[in-house]
Amino acid sequence: MTTLPVIFAPLAQEVRLPQRPVRVIGIDLGTTNSTVAELVWRPEEGTPAPARCLEVPQPTQEGTYTHVLVPSVVALYQGKMIVGEGAKRLRAFPELGLSQNKTLFSECKNDIGVSRTYHKAPPGFQSAAEVSGVILKFLAQAAQDDDPLPLDRTVVTVPASFQAAQRQDTLRAAELAGVQAMSLGGMLSVKLDPGQNPPRHSQRAMDILRPILKSRSVARFR
Repeated sequence: MTTLPVIFAPLAQEVRLPQRPVRVIGIDLGTTNSTVAELVWRPEEGTPAPARCLEVPQPTQEGTYTHVLVPSVVALYQGKMIVGEGAKRLRAFPELGLSQNKTLFSECKNDIGVSRTYHKAPPGFQSAAEVSGVILKFLAQAAQDDDPLPLDRTVVTVPASFQAAQRQDTLRAAELAGVQAMSLGGMLSVKLDPGQNPPRHSQRAMDILRPILKSRSVARFR
C-alpha cells in the first residue's frame, strides 16, 4: 500500500493510501455563504489531486449561476424550492411577497441549537436544522453531480465555539440531508473574496478539509 507524508497530521508520520480511488468532501455550512470542497486520491495518478472548492450550479430567475460560494438562503417561490444565489436574488424584491422564516430562510445557522420553531413555514422548513439540511443536501448533490466517483466520507465543518446542542442540530441537519458517513470537524476562520477566480480557492479547500487530515482514523482508509 502506498504511503504519503501529511504535514497536517502531527500524530501520524504517514498516511496509508489504498490501491483504489478515494474521494472525501468537506462542506462548510456558513451563516452567509456555504461551500463544498473535495480531496481525491487516484492510484493511477501517483499523487493526490490538489484540494479544491467545487463550482456549484445555482438556478436563478435569469439562468444558472455557477460559483464556489453558495448563499445560505432558501426560498419557496411559485411552487419551487430555490437554494443559493437564486434565493438570495429573490430576497432583493419585497414586492414578491416572500416572508422571512415562512417562505424565505436566511442566516438560519444563527438559530442552530436553539429551540426556535418557524411556525409559519411549511413542513420540512420549520427549524434551523431542517433548513440547514436542505442546504447540505443541495451541496452534497452538487458534489455527486460533479464527479460520479462514490464518496468515502463527508465532513461538515462547524465553528470551534459550537456547543453540544449546536453540534447535535448540525448532525440532525446532515441526517435530514441524507449525508452518509458524516462527521463534524472544527473550522478555521478564513476571509474569502467572492471576486476571486476558482483556482485561488485551493487554500479555502484545504482549510475545510484540514480536520480530515488531522484525524488518523479518518486519514487511514482500509
